Amino acid sequence: RQAAADRYSYLACLPFAVLFGLALERLRPRFAIAVLSLVSTLSAAAAIRQSSYWRDDVSLWTRAAAVEPDSYLPRANLSRALLAAGRGEAAVPALEASIRLESRDVEARVNLGLVLAARGDLAGAERLYREALSLRPDDAPAAVNLATVRARAGDRAGAVRLLEGVLARDPSSAAARVNLGILKRR
Repeated sequence: RQAAADRYSYLACLPFAVLFGLALERLRPRFAIAVLSLVSTLSAAAAIRQSSYWRDDVSLWTRAAAVEPDSYLPRANLSRALLAAGRGEAAVPALEASIRLESRDVEARVNLGLVLAARGDLAGAERLYREALSLRPDDAPAAVNLATVRARAGDRAGAVRLLEGVLARDPSSAAARVNLGILKRR
């Protein structure tokens, strides 16, 4: 699901730092200072480059997904970051990769369904919501979003049944209550 993060390399590299220090101790002082200056400069440049990946969530998870393209967690987190930044269309490839890499990812299906519904692809959104519900039958967001799609497609009775089912399982679901109220008001 996830490769080791960069921060886990510090302890593993400690023996190399000790060996480097021992090697420097054997050099002439001027040469040792030159080597340390070069290593410090290169390390600073690498740190500046590395810190650019931590600028924001999108940058961080874009880099992680590029480094580990077949790892699920960076793709899932990249899709969440893109959605949080209001970049739903840009999140589509990461959402599709999340579903491909983790076949039981309900959240990715729901989020991809939201993007497809916003595009007007109600059939694609409905398919994803139904897949999500087949994986997790009591998933409220999937059921509420499926009800919204069914209502937009003209199946108000089906939408009402879905929302009433959500409320039977979770009476405090605000999204189900609001959508049910809207449907019953019309």
